[in-house]
Amino acid sequence: MTNTSDKTIGFILKGYPRLSETFILNEILLLERLGFKLHIIAMRNPGETAVHENVKRVRAQVTYIPDYFWPFFFAFIKANVRLWWRKPGVYWSAFSFALLRSLRQFSSSTIKRFAQAAYLVENHLNNRRDRDKAASRNGRCAQIDVAHLHAHFSHGPTTVAFFASWLTGMTYSFSAHAKDIYLQEHDFLRDKIAHARFVVTCTEFNKDYLQKVSGNAAPIFRCYHGLHLEAFTVPTKLHPTAVPNILSIGRFVPKKGFPVLLHALHRLRQQGLQFHCRIVGSGPMKDELLQLLSTLQMRDCVELLAPMPQEKLLEYYRHAELFALACEVQEDGDRDGIPNVLVEAMAMG
Repeated sequence: MTNTSDKTIGFILKGYPRLSETFILNEILLLERLGFKLHIIAMRNPGETAVHENVKRVRAQVTYIPDYFWPFFFAFIKANVRLWWRKPGVYWSAFSFALLRSLRQFSSSTIKRFAQAAYLVENHLNNRRDRDKAASRNGRCAQIDVAHLHAHFSHGPTTVAFFASWLTGMTYSFSAHAKDIYLQEHDFLRDKIAHARFVVTCTEFNKDYLQKVSGNAAPIFRCYHGLHLEAFTVPTKLHPTAVPNILSIGRFVPKKGFPVLLHALHRLRQQGLQFHCRIVGSGPMKDELLQLLSTLQMRDCVELLAPMPQEKLLEYYRHAELFALACEVQEDGDRDGIPNVLVEAMAMG
């Protein structure tokens, strides 16, 4: 992409702000530090009760577009009809593509993302020639003057960017991470890559996989997730604690392998080893993990803690002698890339 430091990049995210996506927050802060102007376009507000302190440092404005179709049915219909009226040829070709794919997949996902893209374009991304008319017509909708779109995760957010680009001619790029790569149908992923200006992913394995899928249709770059190292100071411990502290962090989903970790800890306990383990996270497997802790009779030495901002989480890193994570590759292909918590643990020494 040409130098756009004097223009605005639209950053399309599934949700913002999110505790589990510190790597995106770090990227936003770094881009702003480098002089890029960003405008965050979020498909939902997660409504999390806690947020990272660094969110306050983000200068970018945030625009939320509706993620739930039926509560905003008339807003979606209004935006789509107006866009069809203004650009019937372009609208119909993109709409037909989305509709046919949804029918083939027996899923409403693609047509829903198309509707979101049309809403975004009509209410917020009209080009300069149309902006004055759109602003007077949709007085309550702030127009976003962006030069390029960049989406994080190659499924929903990139699908919105794909259709927004189709409807406007605006360039887009995207970052692909883990589940969004390996659980996505190849043909559509290939289309997204082919029409993108470039693609970024966080591991060399991901890069090789995407190149095989795309046939080198667009430049694909490997860029590891970074950290603000000034926050990760190595603790100065002269003596280990009598009972070692073990730390693990992650969403309570199958690919994180927490049942494997609990069974491994149970083996240590059977061998007479003492420890205290804290697992920080949340997710659909929480009740299953609590039940497993009861079955293994380890509630006295393993505790599950709710997600927390990174500045608070750093204290748990500092007091831990060992960080453990037992990620697995699932039968459907779902997997992690390089879990950011491993990098954070390494930064703590």
